[in-house]
Amino acid sequence: TLGIGNYTEKDIKEAARALTGWTFRGNEFIFQRRAHDDGEKTFLGKTGSFDGDQVIDIIFEQPATSRFIARKVFSFFCHEAPSLEVIEELAAVLRESRFEVKPLLARLFTSVEFHSASARGTRIKGPVELVAGTLRLLEIDPGDSPAFAFLAGRMGQDLLLPPSVKGWDGGPSWISTSSIFDRYNFARPILGLEEPRADGLGGGKSQKKAVRDEARRMPRWDGRAGRERILGADAERLSPEEVVDRVVKRFLLVPLPEEARKKLVDFYAGSKSERRLEELIHLVLSSPEYQVG
Repeated sequence: TLGIGNYTEKDIKEAARALTGWTFRGNEFIFQRRAHDDGEKTFLGKTGSFDGDQVIDIIFEQPATSRFIARKVFSFFCHEAPSLEVIEELAAVLRESRFEVKPLLARLFTSVEFHSASARGTRIKGPVELVAGTLRLLEIDPGDSPAFAFLAGRMGQDLLLPPSVKGWDGGPSWISTSSIFDRYNFARPILGLEEPRADGLGGGKSQKKAVRDEARRMPRWDGRAGRERILGADAERLSPEEVVDRVVKRFLLVPLPEEARKKLVDFYAGSKSERRLEELIHLVLSSPEYQVG
């Protein structure tokens, strides 16, 4: 909530004292007064017999808190290098709304910065964002299938299992030699081009079989119905160039280099496969341009 540099090690220790007594029993959150340290504490320049609620109130009185949250939100939706003026403006909105997030998002989404060229293609999509965004673009209802969470997990983001309390590092850390293959190929089972794989998982054969069986039941893209949604009502009359341009326009936020576009056109024009549209979509989804948002 504050960001490194805006608190000391002593503040951490004093806050820990204030938080004593907060615990849980089963799924119930409780406060055990006898386990609470009610002594005097000095936290972020204030002194008193603080409890956890008061520590939180003090944190949200700090100007650094609104700036830190505003920067986090801006970086998630726009880019990693916001100006100080933009952060101050968003932080002020957050303070004025008593830290309600909705007004902050409304200001951000209607700002010049959000719609600027510098906000496009500068963020590497996280695995969950990659999978969820693809399902939306393909207009697939995931239902209650856990298979899509499994796909995100293969790319390094197990839902509800972050590597630490800080969460995932995100950004460039999503791209590595161990994850890039899965990032480029996660859409193949969604498009019906292959069966989901269960290799690389822990556990024995029975566990892998259960995962594979569940994955086989996941919703997939319906090529016949989806063709018109992707390409339009005149899909059957389109040239290979027009097909590629419409697929690229739907799935990519940043321009595709002309050389890459020509290769896609040549592929589509020369393919005899009944699934050539699915294969074309997969090539676009596995492009470097699709990895960013």
